[in-house]
Amino acid sequence: MGVAYGDPGVGKTMAVRQYAKENKDAIIITVSPTNATITGVNELIAEKLGIKEKVSRRITAAIIFKLKGTKGIIVIDEAQHLKAKVVNHLRSIVYATDDEDTGERIGMALIGNDEIFFELKVKQAATYSQVSDRITYWEHLVAKEVKKEDIDLIFTEASLAKEALELMYKISTNVSIRKAVQVFTNTLILFDIGDYKDLTPAHLATVAKQMKIKAVM
Repeated sequence: MGVAYGDPGVGKTMAVRQYAKENKDAIIITVSPTNATITGVNELIAEKLGIKEKVSRRITAAIIFKLKGTKGIIVIDEAQHLKAKVVNHLRSIVYATDDEDTGERIGMALIGNDEIFFELKVKQAATYSQVSDRITYWEHLVAKEVKKEDIDLIFTEASLAKEALELMYKISTNVSIRKAVQVFTNTLILFDIGDYKDLTPAHLATVAKQMKIKAVM
């Protein structure tokens, strides 16, 4: 089991989507406050696996049957919405997929904001003890740790000028990568730019200021 958590807009969800494209056996679900229950996550996983059962306990059994003996992984995005009993339910599914011959089981990753760490390590540490003790990998993602190379990769297709990349990097590390992408997209729309070579640092700075981004004000 692993956990990736941290600042909003640093690319966690985009990384999950890319992972799903490259790993077809991965089961990716995104939870919200409306489906962050045992029944809710069961139904989300069941839909991915083509399970037609309607009763929660039968859905759980079918999920375990489908995943047992595989080397898959369940990735839960926006996992900060999950309460202790739901995370423990998911943990029980993971451990029920033990292969009797190899001892292998599926993996599980929780992706979300800092609330995950607070829930697992502080707020409900005792309740989550069976989970947190089995988490072998923690990754804390912080906007200020974004590298210039990361921003260059994001905007590679646009071939931005050095000054423009510096601005995108400044917004990404002081606010978020998501906000930098929004500035870029809004600039293309506002100035009706159809060819990236017509995009200038001044265009981006103008839109960033209009969006009241303090990093450039």
